[in-house]
Amino acid sequence: MLKNLLDKTLDLLFPEKCRGCGLSDAALCDDCRRQLRPPEIFCFACGRESDTGICAACARAYGISPIKVFWAARYANQAVKTLIRDLKYKSATKVAETLSQIFCDNVGYGLKNLKSENAIIVPVPITLQRLRERGFNQSKILAAALSRHTGITLAPDIILKIKNTASQVAVAERALRLENLQGSFAVPHPQKIAGKTAILVDDILTTGATVIECSRELKKAGTKNIIALVVAH
Repeated sequence: MLKNLLDKTLDLLFPEKCRGCGLSDAALCDDCRRQLRPPEIFCFACGRESDTGICAACARAYGISPIKVFWAARYANQAVKTLIRDLKYKSATKVAETLSQIFCDNVGYGLKNLKSENAIIVPVPITLQRLRERGFNQSKILAAALSRHTGITLAPDIILKIKNTASQVAVAERALRLENLQGSFAVPHPQKIAGKTAILVDDILTTGATVIECSRELKKAGTKNIIALVVAH
């Protein structure tokens, strides 16, 4: 109750503004959201044409086949970039609902019929140390919002990050990022994911190292299929 009262007070003092046009009292107004067309999907690893976000050759090479990777927008879009940064660095957790709606608008086709396929939504984890520093996991907030939009079960503790690593922002190359993340993730209860479809949710895809490393652990645990959803690439 106290949090709701605080939120309402903050809304009155600092009303929401559209990150696209700055005119609306929404995080992203309907007009600006409609301008976010579904982006072109290609293999994020090699750049070749692929309607699943990663070609079969790259998926096999990284040991994560079968997998599909979808992004709802390009990070070059200023409104999307601002929404993600506000969520991640300014604790503007309300924008998660807007970002999850962009998911549904632009990559909803990747979620069709999954409720009947024993699917669960799995957020990319952060370490306990990072959670204490930031106060929240932005991927978990996104995943919870997506679960509300789709009705697909949220399973936030399927995969854990067990090792603190250097920030990925400071590491540019995919090979170095993968090395940085090696041994960082674990699936403590494989029986909870074995034979199921995991919808892995994160905010940004850059080199794809986090998606690759998480997917490897999920595959080791017996996950049947993996669909990685990110807001932007």
